[in-house]
Amino acid sequence: MRDTCNIYIMERSIKLTVPQLKVLLSDLFNQEAGKSADAVLHMLTDVQIELLMHIMSTPDYILLNKNQKIKFKPDKYTFENVNIDVLQDLGFVDEEGYHYGKITGDTSYGSDFNPTYYKMHVRCVTLRNNKPISTDMEVYTKDIVAIPLDKWKGLE
Repeated sequence: MRDTCNIYIMERSIKLTVPQLKVLLSDLFNQEAGKSADAVLHMLTDVQIELLMHIMSTPDYILLNKNQKIKFKPDKYTFENVNIDVLQDLGFVDEEGYHYGKITGDTSYGSDFNPTYYKMHVRCVTLRNNKPISTDMEVYTKDIVAIPLDKWKGLE
């Protein structure tokens, strides 16, 4: 079993020891961190632990569904050749740089949708010749925020 785990909180990498993770996980089991926390730590990868910590630390976190309307902030290279101002003017990107999209599935090889899989297939909007077109991409689940339907604009 690994000795430490890097957790990313607010774009900072924080190294936690296994005993520290057990204390955090003990809330899940309503008991002292014991066999249950040990079992979870052995079963989960670092990415899964990171997502679990994200879910636990976000009080209003909503588990994702297929066709869920979402927003996400892509890394700076994803849309580097796209005029984001045009997407903002069209309403496909908000003022904070979040892109609107829709979950089309998870990236696992299974046939069932897993709302906690580490990456999701997302359909969003980009530009071709300054005209909006839909595009499919993969987005880390921890970077996705579920949104109400009235906040979403997308191509159907």
